[in-house]
Amino acid sequence: ISVTPMDRQGNFNFGLTNCCQQAILEATDRIILEVNSQMPYICGMEADHIHISDVDAVVEGQAEIPTVSSPTATAIDKQIANRIFPYLHDGITLQLGIGGLPNAMGTLIAASDLTDIGMHTELMIDEYLTLYKSGKITNRKKELQRGKGVFSICNGSRELYEFLDHTQDIVSAPMSYVNSPYTISQFSDFVSINSCIAMDLYGQVCLESVG
Repeated sequence: ISVTPMDRQGNFNFGLTNCCQQAILEATDRIILEVNSQMPYICGMEADHIHISDVDAVVEGQAEIPTVSSPTATAIDKQIANRIFPYLHDGITLQLGIGGLPNAMGTLIAASDLTDIGMHTELMIDEYLTLYKSGKITNRKKELQRGKGVFSICNGSRELYEFLDHTQDIVSAPMSYVNSPYTISQFSDFVSINSCIAMDLYGQVCLESVG
């Protein structure tokens, strides 16, 4: 796995990916770390680092951290976003997925007068950076991790990665925590906005796979 350089205590930070890193490491027979000075350092609630004593080998790497461009919102994405927007209000905890619709939602919210939005999301994307820069996200009214945004994995621009590096306002957490129905049930006002692939007449949504 790719990690940040080792700190004074002998720990390597997982950086952009918390997700299921710890579970993978616990299941494997041999651990090889690729140390990359370009990897952002991100504090985590748990499972955010590994100690040198638990590692079999370390290699130095300088590969560019992959970036992902935000999908362009289509005219239909913007129409859907405009229909959803009136249901949003101050103090919500917001989860945005990836795609043109979340892109359109981020743009609408950033230009609005909404305040004190919280972030709790499996995927950290550039639309959240837009909301942080516009002052919309404060995380002041979240029931969990008040004052801090929470994510599990991050895909975005170089600017987003630089924003996250060593920030104390955002933490990573395992997917098993972030997406747990029990965790989400503790938020009094949670709003999740995602694109979907298909939906049937029962309201069941296909989100993750095709075919």
